[in-house]
Amino acid sequence: MGGEKTSVRRTYLFIVLALLVWGLLASLLAGYYYSMYNNLSAATQKPIINANIGLKNGNATITWFNGTPAKAGDSLLVITQLIATVNYTEYSGLGAFVNSINNVSNHGSFYWMWWTYGPYGWSEGQVACDKYIISNNETCVWYYEDTSTAQLSAP
Repeated sequence: MGGEKTSVRRTYLFIVLALLVWGLLASLLAGYYYSMYNNLSAATQKPIINANIGLKNGNATITWFNGTPAKAGDSLLVITQLIATVNYTEYSGLGAFVNSINNVSNHGSFYWMWWTYGPYGWSEGQVACDKYIISNNETCVWYYEDTSTAQLSAP
């Protein structure tokens, strides 16, 4: 008779341990998915900013897309893709290099370069367009220009 009680106790102990392990694993899994949900929610609920983007493809005029709505934290590349067809090549560690915008392709010494307008006037982009984060109401221009000259001219 004593053996039956021990067997029943072991069975109950095993059931209790199994439920504890199940509860712990379920809690960890729920915490993981809660964290993933919060990260996704934060990424998709960024405030909206406005950007002023110009495209100058060789002629004297700039086509402006002023007040283009975008999410805070979007790069120049992402915002440009909202207003134009962009073909680019991604270079590991360096960033994106634009090959064409609206089917105007780099050719010879002519390439798509980007410029930003700040307190001191126009300045040429210093990083890859996918690395440059646009600020609210910032003005940038994509300029199809001859890069064979020593000094590039501002838009």
